Amino acid sequence: MRTRDNSSDINNDIKTTTIAATHVAANERVNIISTFSCLPRLCTDAQVCFDVLRLGGADRLVHLCKNPAERNYSDAVLVACLAVLRR
Repeated sequence: MRTRDNSSDINNDIKTTTIAATHVAANERVNIISTFSCLPRLCTDAQVCFDVLRLGGADRLVHLCKNPAERNYSDAVLVACLAVLRR
C-alpha cells in the first residue's frame, strides 16, 4: 500500500494558487489601464463630460488622484485621471 505525499500536494496547491493570483492581478492591471486610457479620449465629447460629472465620476477621479493605493500605485491611471479632470 502506497501512502500519499502530503507535502507534494501542498506544494502543488501553493503553486496553483500563486499562478492564479498572478493571473488575476495581471488581468486587473490590464483592465484598469485599458479603461483609464479610453476615458480621456471619450471625454473629448462634451456630452460624455457632462455625463461623467452627473454620475459623480469627477469625485471618484479626484479620489483616485489623491489615493495611490486606490489606483494600485499606477502612474498610468494617475495620468489618465488628470487628463480627464483637465477636460
